[in-house]
Amino acid sequence: MGNSIMDLRREREKYWSASRIDAFVRCPLAYAFRYILHKEPEFVPVAICLGSAVHRCQEMATSMRAEGHPLSREDVAELFSTIWCRQVREEAREILFGEGEDIESTRLSGVAIAECFHDNVDPAEEIVALSEAAAVPLVDGEGDVLPDPLIFEIDLVARTREGEKLIVDWKSAKARWPADKADRELQPAAYVYGYEQLHGERLRFRYDIAIRNKTPVLQQAYTERDDESTVRFVELIKIVSQLTEIGPEVFWPNHHSFTCPTCGYQDACARWHRERSRFAITLAA
Repeated sequence: MGNSIMDLRREREKYWSASRIDAFVRCPLAYAFRYILHKEPEFVPVAICLGSAVHRCQEMATSMRAEGHPLSREDVAELFSTIWCRQVREEAREILFGEGEDIESTRLSGVAIAECFHDNVDPAEEIVALSEAAAVPLVDGEGDVLPDPLIFEIDLVARTREGEKLIVDWKSAKARWPADKADRELQPAAYVYGYEQLHGERLRFRYDIAIRNKTPVLQQAYTERDDESTVRFVELIKIVSQLTEIGPEVFWPNHHSFTCPTCGYQDACARWHRERSRFAITLAA
C-alpha cells in the first residue's frame, strides 16, 4: 500500500498542490497564514466539515463496493451519520454554521448527499484505483525540473461501461455548475498531470457533483487537458513559487474574494495592517 497524502506532506517541507495554488490566487494573505505561518484558523466553515464527512463516507462505501460488499442505501445513511457525529465531536475548532443550519440539519443534508451518490452508482463502472496519493516531479516546457514536487490524491480511477478510464473527483455544491466551470478548474490539470507522470497515461477527468437541492441530484462534469494545458499549469506554479519567495510584501489581503465570509483568518486579517511590521519579520524569519 502506498503512502497516504498526510505521510507525503509530512515528508516534505515544501511542495505544491492544486489547493495551494488556488489559495494563493484567492488571497495571498490567507495563503501566508496557512502555509507559511501555519496559523490555525479561528473557525471552520460547516461546508468544509460537511464536504470532508461526505468524502470519507463515499470513500468507505466505494471501498466496500470494490471488495464485493456494496452497502445498501440504509447502510450508507447510517455510515454517514456515524462519520458526521464523530467528526463534530473531534473537531477542535468552532464550526461556523450558516443561517438556519445546525449539527442535526447538516447531518440530514449529508445523509441525503450520501444517498444521492449511492443511488447514482453505475454497477457496470469498474473501480481501477481508490484514494491514490503520490508525489511527482514538476517538469516545465523546457524539460527543467522544479525544486519542489506536486502532491495529489485522486479520489477514484474508474473504467466506464464503454471502456474509458477516467479520473473521478467527488464534490458537493449548492447549485449546478455552469457548463464551462470544469474546464476552468485547476484541480483537473494537477491530477491529469500527476497521473500521467505516475502511470504514463493521460486520462479525461470527471467531477461527480451532488447538488444540494431539497432532494440532491448528481451532476457529472467532464473535462480534459492537452499538452498546452500541462505547460501552462507548470508555468503557473513557477510564477507562484517566484512570488512567494520575494518577501512579505506579496502577501496582501484580497477583500474581493468570494471566500471572505467563511475565511477562518478574519480576525488576523483585520489586524494585519496594524501588525504588518511584526508580520513581515515573522515571515522573513
